[in-house]
Amino acid sequence: MARAGILYSDLASAAAQLVAEGKNPTVDNVRVALGSTGSKSTIAPLLKRWKGEHQETVVEVAQGLGLPGPLLQAMKGIHEQLQDDVRQQLEQARDAHHVALLAAHAATQQAEDEKQAISQHKSAVDAELAQARASHAQLDTQYQSLCVRQAALQAEQEGVQQRLTDRTTEVAALNAQLIQVRTQFDFYLDAAAQQRTQERQAADQRIMRLEQELVELRQQHLQQQSTIARYETRIPQLQDENNQLNGSLRDVEKARDAYRTERDQVTYQFTEISAERTRIVKNLAEAQGAATEARIALASQVGKTEVMAEQLASKERKIDELDQQKWVLTEERAVLQVRIMHLEQRQPIAQESEPGDSVQT
Repeated sequence: MARAGILYSDLASAAAQLVAEGKNPTVDNVRVALGSTGSKSTIAPLLKRWKGEHQETVVEVAQGLGLPGPLLQAMKGIHEQLQDDVRQQLEQARDAHHVALLAAHAATQQAEDEKQAISQHKSAVDAELAQARASHAQLDTQYQSLCVRQAALQAEQEGVQQRLTDRTTEVAALNAQLIQVRTQFDFYLDAAAQQRTQERQAADQRIMRLEQELVELRQQHLQQQSTIARYETRIPQLQDENNQLNGSLRDVEKARDAYRTERDQVTYQFTEISAERTRIVKNLAEAQGAATEARIALASQVGKTEVMAEQLASKERKIDELDQQKWVLTEERAVLQVRIMHLEQRQPIAQESEPGDSVQT
């Protein structure tokens, strides 16, 4: 960037003053004429513009220095050829950088596609895809790293452009310094060739690194696909286990409902039997009272008729029947009490199994 106060008019005045004094208007001479102000990268394009507008004056100054016209033409051709070579190398570097950017963009797009594919399965197997999420976060980190590297490549490209501009400035300076052209020309060619080789090697190394990173990203993609496939194979198994647990829960609920119905029936039967027992006990008490009264009457009236004896025998038979019914009812009561105890013991077990089944579901 040009410093404040460095204008084309100032540079043109300084260059014209140098020509008037018979000096060669090089970058260094112009900078000294400007008071050692401004950078060479700022002065060089402005001086190139001024030389293009005052080419005849520059040629006259060069001829005044004693250089022949054919040598000037040859140097001009060499300068143009160097500019073409530099421009071609710049275009090749831009193409290589564009290819690298396309590859990085493709890798980024592929990583985004993988992220969408993993997100689709997230709701079904959220707990089991924690590792996949971690891998996805790692891919995002690598993507950010690629973006940083892309920015670094762009910065390097700008640096290459700046260096090419500086080299162009140096070529203009060398073209102006015709006295030292024979000794510095070969050195410059060697330096430029070595720099082009180094830049080409650096570009090749960057491409190799990008290709290696692309291979690593593809390997990670394959690992992600295998992990997702393994999770997808486990999903039907988990669904079958869930269906089996649901079936077991329904069976337990049916058994619980059956136990409740049976308990209600037994409770109802026990209530009826208890009421019947109360009635029988009442009748038995009445019969016993009647038998006692009959026995007292029989003791006081021994000499009564056979009809009374038969009635007494009939009462005794009835008492025996009632006693037998009492024993039967007592046994049935004991059986019912045992069944009620079993049902009461089985009911807490069924209630305890219900929360566990609901948790498994």
